[in-house]
Amino acid sequence: MIALAFALTYTGWAALCFAMPSHARSLRGRPFIQPIVVTLRCIGTIALLVALPVTAQAWGWPSGTTAWFGILTVACLALIGLLAINPKVALLPLVGLPTAAIIGLLR
Repeated sequence: MIALAFALTYTGWAALCFAMPSHARSLRGRPFIQPIVVTLRCIGTIALLVALPVTAQAWGWPSGTTAWFGILTVACLALIGLLAINPKVALLPLVGLPTAAIIGLLR
């Protein structure tokens, strides 16, 4: 469950990040068109909000809420670190994290 929460928060932060024109320019040379920006913002917000009940299910609501804030922070720091290396490298966990989370849930 924790891997799923981390995958959701990383995905949410990455979607919100690449919805910004400056980060989109560093990724692809030009900003995204407005419908894609709105979609990325919606995906990012929904992913961050869905991670809250996931952590609450794992630890209960009082501890899960605190853990959610911690996972938000760690995922954001991981994204910032990868953005500093190369914006395209920051996209690589978007492939592996959801896969790892699903495998972890199936075990």
